[in-house]
Amino acid sequence: MQTYEYIFGLAAFDSAAYPDVAGAANTRATMVQGLLAARLSDGGWSWASTEPISDTDTTAMAVSVLARYAAGDPEVASAIDAALTLLASWQAVDGTMGSSNATSMMIAGLTALGIDGQTDGRFVNAGGNLVSGLFRYRTPENRFGYKTAAFDAFATEQAFRALVSYRRFLSDHIAQSPYVFFASPAGLTAGTVLSTGADIADTGEHGTAATAIGLTLIASAFAMLVLHPGYCRRREGASQP
Repeated sequence: MQTYEYIFGLAAFDSAAYPDVAGAANTRATMVQGLLAARLSDGGWSWASTEPISDTDTTAMAVSVLARYAAGDPEVASAIDAALTLLASWQAVDGTMGSSNATSMMIAGLTALGIDGQTDGRFVNAGGNLVSGLFRYRTPENRFGYKTAAFDAFATEQAFRALVSYRRFLSDHIAQSPYVFFASPAGLTAGTVLSTGADIADTGEHGTAATAIGLTLIASAFAMLVLHPGYCRRREGASQP
């Protein structure tokens, strides 16, 4: 497994507190340790383990999924503290992290820890904080841009995700993660399939269509991850005005 696989693997397991699968090669414990081992020498994470320095997006995402393990694991807590120090050093004077995407991921990572990106001293600069920084990218139609206020769909989705988590954090006064959807259903065991909507008529094409749609979504997500500049940006906040 690689860095993003550890991140998304933990996010999937913890989205509804699913149980570990007996005998599986990867469990929460192995993924946490794998993610810790994937840290680079600067204390953060990169989208690729071969990169010489960390990037903002990946580091913030790693923090967001490790947040649930910090209280019970001193090594995780120490890694998160080091990552936050690194990320704070990359924040621009205006409060941004170099792009809308990176700023959104920072807000999401902090809310997963129960930290307010609008008031925490590490992320408040002379020209703004993380939340005001994110709104620098807002378009006149209340959407978001990537590097400017020109609409970008990917940036808007990430900003929406971050702001939903942040609003819940302000309302409930507890840590909020965009990757945790609800508590574990009562009696959920390994192999249980959660209930869905009403069955639909099987025309003989359902399996093929479902497979095609699934593969398309996976391919699209992979392409977005690899090709979109927001995920290939290194230390965006370090050099941006």
